[in-house]
Parts: sequence; structure tokens; C-alpha cells
Amino acid sequence: MAGRERRALGDAFGLTNFGVNLTRLPPGGMSALRHTHMREDEFIYIIEGEPILVTNAGQTPLRPGLCAGVQSRFGRRPPPYQPHRA
Repeated sequence: MAGRERRALGDAFGLTNFGVNLTRLPPGGMSALRHTHMREDEFIYIIEGEPILVTNAGQTPLRPGLCAGVQSRFGRRPPPYQPHRA
């Protein structure tokens, strides 16, 4: 995604079953297209800024110190989601 900076922090520890990434978004930027994962849950923790998490339920504003979790599709069909920065 344009302007997105992403660092795979888990690689330094050899993590293979759980990814840890630091992603920085410019104002108006998106971290990814709307998507789901087949086998990986996803955890989002906000360090700074006020991004918006977009799901089928609507838009959820986030702020520093808040987090969000999205389950994988393994054995079920959760809705797709899309984090982006306002």
C-alpha cells in the first residue's frame, strides 16, 4: 500500500507460527486491502495516531493503547477487515 512502512519484527526471533510486524501508515493510508486469513489470527495494537478498523459491522476508531483482534477463517467464516489511518 502506498506510503506504508512495514518491518517484520518476528523474523529476528525466528517466529514461524505467529507474525509480529510494526506498520506505519501516513494520514489517509491503508495497511492492507480488505482481507481475511485462513490460518492466522491477527492482533493489532495502536502505538500512535488514530486509525479506523473497517469490518462488516462498520468502522471502529482506534487510538493509542487500544487493540483489536481478528480470528482466522480456519473452521469458520469471520468477516473481512481493513485497518486504515484517518
